[in-house]
Amino acid sequence: MHDNNLIYEIICNEIKKHEEDSNYNRLAHFAVAKKYAKNHKIFIISQAIATAIILTLLLSPLDKIFNPSLVEVIKIFLSLCIAIYSALGAHLNFHELSITNHNVAQKYQTLWRNCDNWKTDFPDESNIEEAIKRTQFFRDRINEINRESPQIPDWAHDQVKKYMDQGMDKYDFEIADIELDNVIDPGKNEGNRKTLAGQNSSSNRLKIENVVDQSNPIKQSDA
Repeated sequence: MHDNNLIYEIICNEIKKHEEDSNYNRLAHFAVAKKYAKNHKIFIISQAIATAIILTLLLSPLDKIFNPSLVEVIKIFLSLCIAIYSALGAHLNFHELSITNHNVAQKYQTLWRNCDNWKTDFPDESNIEEAIKRTQFFRDRINEINRESPQIPDWAHDQVKKYMDQGMDKYDFEIADIELDNVIDPGKNEGNRKTLAGQNSSSNRLKIENVVDQSNPIKQSDA
């Protein structure tokens, strides 16, 4: 007969790991989404200004200032500038990158909140089988999100540290607020909780499969 207290303790450690990972990743992807949204706004404004200037030049009587043959070269050059600007916007694709990272951040945030509420649903080992199933679901879910998530840029890790220093890792971000200006206090009481990336080394990861009934196995996460 397995020790349900031991199994419950192992599960709690795994849930804590998933909670920390999902929290860190949601902050990182929200930071990336915010950055790309800002870049997109700057690019659109600069593109509009540049296009207006170029069109003004194209419609102006340049032949009164320059040689007619030179005017044709200037017009071709200005037209090419408009085409290059449009192609550059499609290549950089700031808007799509912002949306992608924002959507991923939402998924991590939902998982983070579910992990945070797990202890409420399973305060002890009395419902250990259901607790194991829920843990398996969380493990599969975070692996699924990890696979579909874009890579986090190096600079975003510094931004996550700033969020944590400001205590923003304890709050839900408004899903619709790409600028991350609004946060909702979820009523959490862990005032000093901190999360760090990569805390789970192979030496301190707890395995469940050795103590759980083989009819309901739990395998270690790939993440």
